[in-house]
This record gives sequence, C-alpha cells and structure tokens, in this order.
Amino acid sequence: MGDKHIHVSKKGVPYYLVQKTRKGKKSYLCVPRPPDGPDFVVLEAVPEGYEICETRGKVNCLPIAVEGIPAEDVEKVKAELARHEAFEGCRMEITQDQIVVHLYLLNPFLKNLMQESREVAGLPPLTPQEFEAIKREAGPSQFYMPFLRFTLQDRRRLDYVAEGFAAGDRGDDEPDWEFVDFGKIGRISRQLIEEFLADMHSAPAIGALDPGPEAKSSGRRRRKRPRRKKGEKARIYTLKVELESGYIVDKKYGGHEISRTIQILGDQSLQDLHEIIFDAFEREDEHLYEFFFGKRPYGRKNRVYAHPFSLEDSPFGPEPNIVGTVDETWIDDLNLRPRQTFGYLFDYGDDWVHRIRVEKIEEAAPEGDYPRITAAVGEAPPQYPFDDDED
Repeated sequence: MGDKHIHVSKKGVPYYLVQKTRKGKKSYLCVPRPPDGPDFVVLEAVPEGYEICETRGKVNCLPIAVEGIPAEDVEKVKAELARHEAFEGCRMEITQDQIVVHLYLLNPFLKNLMQESREVAGLPPLTPQEFEAIKREAGPSQFYMPFLRFTLQDRRRLDYVAEGFAAGDRGDDEPDWEFVDFGKIGRISRQLIEEFLADMHSAPAIGALDPGPEAKSSGRRRRKRPRRKKGEKARIYTLKVELESGYIVDKKYGGHEISRTIQILGDQSLQDLHEIIFDAFEREDEHLYEFFFGKRPYGRKNRVYAHPFSLEDSPFGPEPNIVGTVDETWIDDLNLRPRQTFGYLFDYGDDWVHRIRVEKIEEAAPEGDYPRITAAVGEAPPQYPFDDDED
C-alpha cells in the first residue's frame, strides 16, 4: 500500500487519496490518516477524470467538471433513440447544458399512427397527394415537435434531468404545451431513456405513441408529480431534522444537538427531502436510505418509504414493510400533522438515524426556491470518522 500524501490543505494538513470499494462500487476519499481495512487502498495518483478540490475546509476527490454536453452523451442519446421507430428522422438541438429532441411527425411510424387516429375518428385516410399538399402548405419546420429534453444538472457527475413535452391544463379548456419534469434524473443510459419513454407513453401529448417493447416491460409505472392549477399555491411544511445516532462518538459531537430546519412543499417528494438533508448535513457519498414511521429503524411494524433500488431482489429477501418509494411519494401523501415525528435512516450499515418533527404546516407557500434550509444547530459531523482528524 502506498504511503505518499496527495495534497496539502490550506491549513498545512497532508491528505491521502483513498479508494474505497464496497459491493463492487468504487469511490474516492481524501483523508488525513489512511484507514485500515480490506475496502480501502491508498492511491499515489489522482484517477483519470478526477481532480482534488478544497472548499469550505473540506478536501475531496471529485470528477472533473465538464464544459458543455459531452459528445459521448450525445452519441448515447442517438443510439438509444435509433432503437425506436417513432424517432426516425428526428432532430437534435445541442446547447451548453441541454439536449433537445424534436420528433419528425411525418416519419412512416407516425404517419401510420395519424392514419389510425383518423380511422378511429371515422375519417378517411389521407392520400399521398394530400400528405404532399399539407407539407407544401405548412412548410418543413411545422412537422417537427419538441418531444424530450435532457438538462445537465451536475457537471461533475454528469447527471441529467429528463423532461417530456406534454399538454397541461391552463384552466381555459386549452392545452398548455410545455416541458414537464417526469422525475427522471441520472446518467444518460438505456435504462433512463426506456423508463422515461414508458412514463411518456401515458402522457396526454403522446398517449398513442408506442415507446417500444423494452420500455413497455421496463417495470413499475411511476406516478407523476402533482401539477398545480394556475394561481394555486402548494402547502409548505416546516420540518426539524435532528441527528440521533451514527458516528457521533467523541465529545465534539456526542451529547450536543445537531439539527437542521427545512421547508419543503407538499407536492415535492421524499426524494427531494432526502437531497436537502444530504446537503444540510454536508455529506459527500450517496448511499441507500429510507423514511420510516415507527419508534426506531428496522422495527417490525414500521411503515417504510424506501429507495426504488430496495424493491430489487436482495439476498436478504424483500423488505415486507415498504409501503411506497421515495421518488413517487409526495409530502402531502403522508398526511402529516403538527408535532408528528417520523424517522430518516441514511446508509444501511453505518446507520445515520434522524428524527424528523413537523413544526408547522401552512396552506400557501410564499414565493421562493424549495426545499430550503432555514436554520442549523450544531456542526455536522463528518460522514466518515477519519474525515475529521485535521485538529
């Protein structure tokens, strides 16, 4: 094992670069003292595509932030869309942070779909001459419709938000066409696109569009985020999240209140709540987590809202107490009441346990960005015990 430090902090503390491997997944940590154990290997060079960053006194090894959309991600989108007849002839618009796909409405697949729709409506099919006349009158640009959009959210992890062009309700009997967030986020991959197309299959804009055989069989169909009517405001929940247990083993953290107060909207999800808690406690490595209603984690009678990965096959068998998943459970769904408490467990194994108390529920949220942190008590402990040995 190497013994050379990789970075010296602004305080003059030497840091080692450690590769941690758990369940086949690698991550990189910068630590003042190399930890022991088979999961850790000290590296003497920064891995390709990563860089050492020091912010707010924290030293991390992070993926290098990209400028613009990587060409390989554009190619991934092209390759996946090429598997679907509906995208024949589509156009792609590439900007600094977005990939926008425009459907060609007169490709053979969609022309057949149009003819079937006319037949259902009791109308005669359009002849080739009629199609040509429509094309001449409307012009070529009229036959391209925005369909889906990938927006680069994290330039280090290359995470994207996937949105679909769908018809909403403006309240005046006219469809309001716009890009709608279908809750899909992650690296560009076949799974991301297939799941996205499966969701879009049930959207008003393209209810008759066949997303392809793999998308139809890709698993559970996700609930859509509730959409507010024009002028309607969401409820706002004020929650106090207090850290109860984890690596709080010394006098610096043990025995002291460590809490964060968070405001979140009723039509935001438990996944949104997890992400703001993750940021509020200054964590760096993602792990599985759950929200539970019960006195303690792993209780036999708990009601558990879990990460979708927890629904996959496990060598320990399925979790019997899961009543929902964090990505499609909205805060309003929980029927919370003031002074009620529930739990949040982060990282199975290290078991960071938090108790969440409902401080207040208001019917109309003021304008602003949500979720957000409104108060903090106590210094957040490091995610790993060897991260805080500078002093």
